[in-house]
Amino acid sequence: MTTTTLNVLAVDAAGNRSEPASHTYTFDLEPPVISIDTKPANPTNNTTSHFVFSASEGVTFECSLSFGRAADQFVPCESSAETPWEYSLLSGDGSYTFKLRATDVAGNKNQATYQYDLDTVAPDAPSAPDLNPAHDSGASDSDNLTNAVAPSFSGAAETGSTVTLLVDGVAQGSSVATDGKYSITINDVAEGSHTITARATDKAGNVSAPSGELAITIDRAWAREIATLS
Repeated sequence: MTTTTLNVLAVDAAGNRSEPASHTYTFDLEPPVISIDTKPANPTNNTTSHFVFSASEGVTFECSLSFGRAADQFVPCESSAETPWEYSLLSGDGSYTFKLRATDVAGNKNQATYQYDLDTVAPDAPSAPDLNPAHDSGASDSDNLTNAVAPSFSGAAETGSTVTLLVDGVAQGSSVATDGKYSITINDVAEGSHTITARATDKAGNVSAPSGELAITIDRAWAREIATLS
C-alpha cells in the first residue's frame, strides 16, 4: 500500500502561477487478509452450521455454502462472536463447502474455503463384549468367571469409533476401534455379578445403541487367601 500526493498548479500565458492544488490518494494492490475463526467440526452431526470470520481491514464479505458438487451461491454476509453467520436445515448428510469472499475499499479480493462433512447416522451397535479367555479363571475359559484385578474385553465395532465399556450401566473405560475391533481393560470393579455392555461414538459424535449384554462374575477370594497366608 502506497500513499501519494499529487500537486497541480496552472500557469497562464503571462507566466502567472496559480495557488497549487493537491490531492492525496492511496495506491493499494494488496488483498485483505481474512480468516474463518469459528466453523463446524469436521465431521459434525449438527444440522445447523455457524461461522465467524474476520479481516485485517474494512471489507465487504460474501458467503456461499454448497452441497456436494453444487455451484457456489454467494450472498452478502457478516458475523461477530455474538452473532455468527448461520446456515440451518442443511440438505442432508454429505460434504459441504463454505466459501468466504472479501473485497476491500480498493477493490482487492481474497477468498477462504472450508470443507466439512455432515454425518447424522449413528454407527451400528458394537458386538457384545467378550471376556478375554486369559482372564476367564473359572472351570472353563468361557464361563465368564474371573479373578482378574483388571480384566479386559474385546469385540467388533466400526473402525475409528470410540467404544465405551459400561459396567452395570456406568462407563468404566474406552478405546478407539481399529480394523473393526476393540479391546478395553477395566479396573477397580467390585466383586460380584455384573452386566457388561458397550456403545460406540463415531467421529461426528453420533452414539450407537447399546450392545448385547455379557454377564460376568468377579471373585478374588484367591487374592485375599494369598494375602492372609503371607
